[in-house]
Amino acid sequence: MDREAIEFVIDALPRGRTIFYDFEDRFAVLILAHRLREGPLTIAELKDSHHFWTSQS
Repeated sequence: MDREAIEFVIDALPRGRTIFYDFEDRFAVLILAHRLREGPLTIAELKDSHHFWTSQS
């Protein structure tokens, strides 16, 4: 990674203390929140989406 790329990443990070709460299955909640930004979603659509199924299923 070159210096310009490093500076770009640093500039994108929040300043000061950042609190990040972590819990089991947090990634699933983040993926769902990301999908819901695109618009409403029915349970059937969620079940049919590739985000619903994981490699553990």
